[in-house]
Amino acid sequence: MSQQPYVPPAWYSFTTGERKENKDLERVLMEAIVQDPEIGDATNISVVIKKEDGDRVIHLLGKLDSEKERDRALELAETNSKSKYKVVNEIVLN
Repeated sequence: MSQQPYVPPAWYSFTTGERKENKDLERVLMEAIVQDPEIGDATNISVVIKKEDGDRVIHLLGKLDSEKERDRALELAETNSKSKYKVVNEIVLN
């Protein structure tokens, strides 16, 4: 049985500026990826939010063992960011 990705509660909101929002979202995404049972070893994964052409973009960086894990990390990032951000999957395979 697959564990559902972590989604913050509806009352959860960021309290100050984009920087804090980015750091909070990076933390949430990393927790979702690390805790997901479909991803074996997520110790080589990083989540970075950058501003590109005025928009915030989530970058997934690092290495995983399979395409399935890579796709799952992308799915978790898209789900937990509520499609507010573009997600770029730069994870490479071992």
